[in-house]
Amino acid sequence: MELRSRRVCSLVVGKEKPGNRRNLAITGGSYVVDNNLEYLRLGLNFETPGRTITEADIVNYAYLSGDWNPIHTDAEYAERTDFGKIIAHGLLTLTIVGGLLARLGRTDRSPIILYGIDKVRFLKPVFVGDTIKVRGEVIQIAERKNYRLVTYEIKAVNQKGEVVLNCYYKIAVKKDG
Repeated sequence: MELRSRRVCSLVVGKEKPGNRRNLAITGGSYVVDNNLEYLRLGLNFETPGRTITEADIVNYAYLSGDWNPIHTDAEYAERTDFGKIIAHGLLTLTIVGGLLARLGRTDRSPIILYGIDKVRFLKPVFVGDTIKVRGEVIQIAERKNYRLVTYEIKAVNQKGEVVLNCYYKIAVKKDG
C-alpha cells in the first residue's frame, strides 16, 4: 500500500493473528509489511503512541541504575534548581524511546537486533506528567554481507511538541536466505 499523506493505519507483522496488529501513524515512503521486514524504505516516517512519565518510573530507574542524584529524587533540592522540580534521568528517557519503538511491533519475532545509538542529545528536561512519543524516519539502509544496517533519525517529543531528545538509532536486520 502506498501512503502519501499522514494517516493512521494498522500495522500487521507477519500473518494476521490475534495480538499482532498495532496502530501506527505513518507519513511518506511506501509501506509493505511481511515477515521479511520489507517495510523498511528510505524516507519512511512514523510516530509512536505516547507514554506518560510517572514518579514511579523515575524512582524505579534510580533503584535500577543507582543514580540517586537529587535533581531526580529530592523535590526540595530540585525546587532550588533552574528546572524548579524533579526531572527524569536522561537515560530513562532514552530507555523509554527504545520501549516505544518496540511497541511498534517491528521487532516481534523478527531477526533484528539493536546495532547502536549515535549522537544522543538531551535537549530539554522531561518532568513527571510529561507524555513522550517518538517521531522517526528511515534515513539510511546499508547492505552488509549477512544483514542490512538500517539507520533511523529519532526525535522524542513531549506533549507540547518540543523535542526533548534526538539521536540516530541503528538496527541490524538479517537478510533472507
